[in-house]
Amino acid sequence: MPQWLKVILGIVLFFFVVFVGVVFYGVSWMRRNEPRLKKEATQARSEGESFGRGKEASACLDEGIRRYRDDPGFTAQIRNRIFMEGCFDAASFPAGYCENVPRQTEFIASAQWALKECQKRGMPNDQQCAKVVMTVIQRCDKQRSSR
Repeated sequence: MPQWLKVILGIVLFFFVVFVGVVFYGVSWMRRNEPRLKKEATQARSEGESFGRGKEASACLDEGIRRYRDDPGFTAQIRNRIFMEGCFDAASFPAGYCENVPRQTEFIASAQWALKECQKRGMPNDQQCAKVVMTVIQRCDKQRSSR
């Protein structure tokens, strides 16, 4: 077997072992933390539903952005999106709310719209904020398809 092939096989084997290790660690971490994560998700949805009762959808977005500003971390972002989903479930959508919101399948338009919404709130070019705002796009798509 040529030396260059041994080197390539060694590199491939190394990355395979690292990949398997990362997957194993991820699965074991999820199993250990599953009850806590489920509890936090349920709590976030419940908070969102409570907040959204009697309010319009725009209040959900404003609160979601405020929460993102207070805690921009990755897990907080997931909790925040669950909060917003619960909030949208309880809030009312005024007529025309989703008219100017692009569809999820309009990738460039939806990304630009989300960044523009973040810019209006003092967070220009904030990609993580845009991910929070994408919850509105997803919900508007859901609203459109349920008609």
